[in-house]
Amino acid sequence: MLPIGTLLKGGEYRVERYISSGGFGNTYEVVHTRLPKRFAMKEFFMRGINVRQGQDVTVSVTDNRTTFQQMKDKFYKEAQRLAKLEEQHIVEVTDFFEENQTAYYVMKLIDGESLSAMMKRTGKPFPEAEVRNILAQVLQALDAVHAQGIYHLDLKPGNIMRDKKNCCWIIDFGASKQLSATETQTMSTSTGLCYTPGYAPGEQVNGNTKRIGPWTDFYALGATLYCLLTNQAPPSPDDVMNEGESIFRILKTTSQELSQLVEWMMKPRPKDRPQSVAEITSRLNEMPQPKQPKVVKVEPLPEVTAIPEQPIPNEKPQPENTVQATPAKAVQTSQAVSPKTVQIKQAEPTTNPAAKRRKLWPWLLVCASVIALLTVIVLVNNGGWTKRGDFSEGLAKVDDNDGKFGFIDETGELVVPCKWESADDFSEGLAAVQNDNGKWGFIDKTGKVVIPCKWRLAGNFSEGLAYVKDDNGKYGFIDKTGQIVIPCKWKEAWPFSEGLAWVWDEDRKWFHIDKTGKVVK
Repeated sequence: MLPIGTLLKGGEYRVERYISSGGFGNTYEVVHTRLPKRFAMKEFFMRGINVRQGQDVTVSVTDNRTTFQQMKDKFYKEAQRLAKLEEQHIVEVTDFFEENQTAYYVMKLIDGESLSAMMKRTGKPFPEAEVRNILAQVLQALDAVHAQGIYHLDLKPGNIMRDKKNCCWIIDFGASKQLSATETQTMSTSTGLCYTPGYAPGEQVNGNTKRIGPWTDFYALGATLYCLLTNQAPPSPDDVMNEGESIFRILKTTSQELSQLVEWMMKPRPKDRPQSVAEITSRLNEMPQPKQPKVVKVEPLPEVTAIPEQPIPNEKPQPENTVQATPAKAVQTSQAVSPKTVQIKQAEPTTNPAAKRRKLWPWLLVCASVIALLTVIVLVNNGGWTKRGDFSEGLAKVDDNDGKFGFIDETGELVVPCKWESADDFSEGLAAVQNDNGKWGFIDKTGKVVIPCKWRLAGNFSEGLAYVKDDNGKYGFIDKTGQIVIPCKWKEAWPFSEGLAWVWDEDRKWFHIDKTGKVVK
């Protein structure tokens, strides 16, 4: 790996942290030394072919030089494709350069973790509601990718990131292919054999590039869903071929509709799988909502007041197991009472110490039950959220079991109902939220929508302004009335700080602007 602190591109980037490695490269967190801003940077480095001498990347065996050059060219094409894909669920490339006898490209740094890392950390599969939300976002990204004739060919939980806003991102297009007529003719055998076992269908495992299409990615996506729902590795294509439907019986806690969708996407033959994103989306939209967990309403127990026993006047203590004779007149009176009452009257005198102890036991059991019930209620109220954020301006965002966001106050009471797909912390009295249609707006601390949800993306207010992204993918700034103060014309934007904000234009040049939108040199 490159040492921490390594400077690249004439000192423009500094390596801050190693993130991960794959078959075709190493990924680092870097900081742009002049902005400063953090990015992710991928270095082309082929496992098993390249070695490092100092900072330079060399080929260990001379015969592999041709393969290295071919794959480095493909690495450049990968960067070009990503730079052209303007889709919110695909990490955008911002820079590309060659150095150290290899190549690098720079992309947006995702503040989150991969789905595989999340399952490894929690040791649990994802709830069905979350899986459906992830699926919808990945399908949106694949729709944009496939529209360009590009196929990812390495979809898996490790290549899907989720940030703190529950937004999913497809990463690592190292195995991707753009099967245009020209590129199909020049494709080498070695470049057609890249895959992850369990997530690649038969046509990909066999290196049959002529049969690769959208259905190839759909198989991998189905295998990914299988893993997310079970926290287990997906079956191999041979197992799917030989065992058929029985291989999917492990999805016991999943609805029949979603289980059947996974089975459909993982069909052995390409023509039996979905052929387009639209087919999967249509079926996903027709599915009934997953069953919600039953909420048991606990009624408060009636207040219990202990009544102390009063001694009977002039009564002498009797020894235990002594039967006291009853006058005839008293017997006649007791005969008018029910048999059950007679038995109670025949009990031991209340002044008997042993009898008193026996009478205390029911009250002790009641008290113990009340304490246990209160303990359960406290535990549920404090641990019933899937996620819980830090408090900001007296409120903290929480994520319920359905993947919806709301806000609680410092007593734990739900102030803003959990109905938002995503949410940001409160800042300057407002919080950015995302509705069911994927649009962003702002709410106040009562949960009231004060700025309509019409933006493709929105950031929280800072110094009275908040950046927003319109349907054309351009950034601008609005004030707290929702009025556009700085028109949406920038490629990227960051919050205001000390009266200025960073923006990035179409030519990938960075500027500072003031609160009127004027560029400040």
